[in-house]
Amino acid sequence: MKRIDTAGTRSTTSRIVRTLGALVPPGLAAYGLWILFTGSASYRPGRGDRTRTLLPPDAWLAGLFFVFLAMLVASLGMSGRKEAWLFRVGLGGSLFCLVTEGARQLLGIAAYGTPH
Repeated sequence: MKRIDTAGTRSTTSRIVRTLGALVPPGLAAYGLWILFTGSASYRPGRGDRTRTLLPPDAWLAGLFFVFLAMLVASLGMSGRKEAWLFRVGLGGSLFCLVTEGARQLLGIAAYGTPH
């Protein structure tokens, strides 16, 4: 029977987290910028196979949400003044976009298009 060394597992896991964790903020920001520049975002609400496509200005809000979320996640790996600024701007912006888009969808004034 093989014995698993917990110290070796921890160092390997932390190396993977340190390597891949740094890619999360740029990935979120790239996805947000993609939505901003293309002007549409498709998603699947609920468990069905139906797809909804958001059109501007709702897609722009979704894109901004992901950009602000990237700022919020990036602030978790920093310290000092830059961390505080990124955290406040990221949290405020992402909450604003989330609440605004949620309200638009609940009120039925969101702009939807046909799926591609």
